[in-house]
Amino acid sequence: MSTASSQTRLRIKHLLKFLRAYSPDGKETDEEWSSRESMGATVGDVITIFKPTAKLANPTDAFELEVEGICLVFGEDADLPMNYFITDTAYEMSFLEGTLSAKAAEAKEKGLSLYCLRSTLLASVGMQTKSKLGQMRKLGGSGERKSPAGGLSDPLCQFFSALTIKFDPLMETDPLSVINLAVALWGDDKQKSEAKGPELDASFMPVEEENGGVDIDLSAVPVEPAIPAETSSEGSNGANGSAAAAGAAKMAAAEKDAGEVWDMLSSSKPKLSEIKEESDLKS
Repeated sequence: MSTASSQTRLRIKHLLKFLRAYSPDGKETDEEWSSRESMGATVGDVITIFKPTAKLANPTDAFELEVEGICLVFGEDADLPMNYFITDTAYEMSFLEGTLSAKAAEAKEKGLSLYCLRSTLLASVGMQTKSKLGQMRKLGGSGERKSPAGGLSDPLCQFFSALTIKFDPLMETDPLSVINLAVALWGDDKQKSEAKGPELDASFMPVEEENGGVDIDLSAVPVEPAIPAETSSEGSNGANGSAAAAGAAKMAAAEKDAGEVWDMLSSSKPKLSEIKEESDLKS
C-alpha cells in the first residue's frame, strides 16, 4: 500500500477557529507574525503550512486549501524552537521562526495570504523524549526524504519513533505524503476514510488560534433551492410552503455540517489546560 496521495488539498471549513493567518494588509509585518507564532510553539508540535492564497473572506472560499509542507518541531536552540520542514520529497532544518518568516515573505511578495494550523501533543514531553528528538539533528541541514543523510530513516518516522507513535513500517521506505499527514491531523471523517495515514487522534490535539481564527459566516453559504412538491392537492400555497420548509431544512443541514467536526474535536479531546493541570498533579 503506497503512502503517497493524489490529493493535495485539505478541507478546512470545519477548522476556521484554528487557522492562523498572515496577510500583507494586516497590522503585523511578516517578521513580527513569524516571531509571535514561533514563540507559541513547543517541542513535539506539528504545524501544517498551506500554499499562499488569496485572503479568505467569503463563505465560498472556506472549503479547501493546498498543503505545501509540515513543520516538525523537534527541539530548541537558545530557547528558540527548531524544526524540520518536510515536503513530499525533501526536508530542511531551520529555526521555526525562519521557516515561517520565509513562507510569509513569499506570500507577501505575491500579494497573497499565508495560512497554517498548529497541533500539539496530548502528553507532556519529558527529557528522555527530548533527547531522542534531538537525535534528528543527525539528518543534517537538508536532504531527500527517501535517502536521508547517514543512512537514517525518514524525518517523520524518526519524529514519530521518538514520540512512541505507531506508524506503518512502509513509511520507512515510502514516505508519507504531507497531505496524508495533514488529513490524519485535521481531516474530517470523510477525508480521513479516503486517505492513507496513521491514527493520530490519540496523540495530538488542535490548538485554537488565540483571536478566534478566520472569521467567516458559513451560514451564508448558498444553498440550492428546494424542488417544489409535485402534488397539487394542497394548491399553490401548499407547494410554496413545502419548498420553503425544504429550503430551511437544507440551510440548517449546511450549518450543522459546518460545525459538526469542530464539535467532535472540542468534545472528544480534553482541553490543553486540563492536561497540563493533570500533569502537574502527577508530578
